Amino acid sequence: MTVNLYDPETGMGSVWREEDAEAKLAEGMISEVAWLEICAEKAAEARAAWLADPDTEAERFALLRGARDAKLATTDYLVAPDYPLTDEQRVAVIGYRQALRDLPAQAGAPWDGGGELTPWPAQPACGGVSPDEAREESDAPCA
Repeated sequence: MTVNLYDPETGMGSVWREEDAEAKLAEGMISEVAWLEICAEKAAEARAAWLADPDTEAERFALLRGARDAKLATTDYLVAPDYPLTDEQRVAVIGYRQALRDLPAQAGAPWDGGGELTPWPAQPACGGVSPDEAREESDAPCA
């Protein structure tokens, strides 16, 4: 039986007989599982760095739209025709959702790609909660 081992400095992989693997591990080689963990950690760090400072305006727009879409998703159930909202609450939710959709077209967009510098519209009080929470607080105001 064989074992894949990796040089942690170079990432160079090699195949060893199982009986030789323990000696190679003692010499500083690492297992395939350990190498994959290192790769995943490096990829996560690179993604976090990119998210913190995207390189291009197109990347910031993509981040802005992703954050905007996530905010829209938190209110999807509120616009269902049979969801129990007053007319005033429904108008507030629809206005909020439209403001979110209009955000990428505003002057200054994409700002920081949906981060702290993004001028997010104020969310209605009844928006962004789960349907279960909304049922528990059915009399909660929406504006």
